[in-house]
Amino acid sequence: MNSDKRAQILIAAAQVFARQGYKKASIDEIAEEAGVAKGTIYLAVRSKTELYEQAVGLEVEAWLHANRLSERADVPLATLLEAQLTDEVASVVDFPLVTWLLTGEFRRVLPERGESLEALRRRARANLLELLRRGARSGRLRRDLDLEEVAVLLQDLEAATLLFHNHGDALEDAHFHRWDTTVSALVEGLDASREAAPDY
Repeated sequence: MNSDKRAQILIAAAQVFARQGYKKASIDEIAEEAGVAKGTIYLAVRSKTELYEQAVGLEVEAWLHANRLSERADVPLATLLEAQLTDEVASVVDFPLVTWLLTGEFRRVLPERGESLEALRRRARANLLELLRRGARSGRLRRDLDLEEVAVLLQDLEAATLLFHNHGDALEDAHFHRWDTTVSALVEGLDASREAAPDY
């Protein structure tokens, strides 16, 4: 199957899953949305579960692309990190499958797919992790930090925000006071000047 046809199927699947949810979405409806025969779907994937995972993966990539990292080296890391977190949370309203991935809906509907879930969540942290790595390379982050775990923590912060503030207009204005306060406190705690002295 050519890549254009496959992309067409995955885009259609993402749209149907976003409208109907995993359980209610049918392969027939996805085929109709994609403008292909039902059998063509099974040339692209082996199952509805695989189709869902790939549709989520496609949406994660689109979300990461929509939130590309700034290349500005003159901006303080704390400012870049706060902006990245805020942009990611604010934009997720346009990526419902990413929201479901981050907030645990994926795990709820497909609990047996834990490994795939973790791979997708890891991929969704790519921009945050790269920003942290840039900070580490430039000496602007504490050397004793486990950057992978910091990225997980930041992603969990995004998920908590989505869980508690995902009510229509709440995400349109992602600079609400609690979010700003939390992100600011967390980011300032990463500053290299606060690095603990070695324990001899």
